Amino acid sequence: MTDPYMIANAFNNYFASVGYNLANEIPNLGKSPLDYLKSSSPDSFFISPITSAEIEIEIFKLKTGKATGLFSIPISVLKILKTVIAKPLEILLNTSF
Repeated sequence: MTDPYMIANAFNNYFASVGYNLANEIPNLGKSPLDYLKSSSPDSFFISPITSAEIEIEIFKLKTGKATGLFSIPISVLKILKTVIAKPLEILLNTSF
């Protein structure tokens, strides 16, 4: 196939049908998607509060050579200050949820 119009149509046909074709390969388990959402209180959810220790662990796992992010704070500085910033971050994150 060398005609650009035919190539474009072939790509279009493939990408227009790939999702449908893949979805048809998923076996039907006889359950409604709503069955997975049932709970004792359907209008609420619970997320366990995060702790300072968990935040410190995640900061420790950061790779020092990676990008600094939005505020250009080097990872090495975050690692040095992890015990100082963990509690404020814990409060901020738990309050956000």
